[in-house]
Amino acid sequence: VPTEPALLMAEATAPEPTVLPTPVPTTAPRPEPTMVPTLAPVTPVPTARPAPTSRPDAAPHRGAWVQAGAFTRQASAEGVRQRVIALGFTPAQVRVVRGGDGKYRVWVGPFPDDESAGRVSARMRVQGFPGAFVVNE
Repeated sequence: VPTEPALLMAEATAPEPTVLPTPVPTTAPRPEPTMVPTLAPVTPVPTARPAPTSRPDAAPHRGAWVQAGAFTRQASAEGVRQRVIALGFTPAQVRVVRGGDGKYRVWVGPFPDDESAGRVSARMRVQGFPGAFVVNE
């Protein structure tokens, strides 16, 4: 007849196995397809342009531009163009111009006057284009 400590010892050395629950994989429900309304293309309405009020002897003013930089490689100029667009200008406002000397210049504009171009030039110098200056076309 086993003694009491032996019984306690037998119970202590043979624990019952613990069964853990197996997680069930869950998938997120697929969203229902939604209908997206399509809009008809908008036809631009032509606007009347005011008649020019320039003197016959004065050359037409095409506008002031800001030059952000000049580069010998077109790829460098395109990279700067993208940086200028990242400042908030639209792609239509930033262009790469090739000069007669073969350099690629990045121009922003046109602006209605030198004062407006000067403000933008100052802003661009602060934002990483230290050589930005006003150019009149």
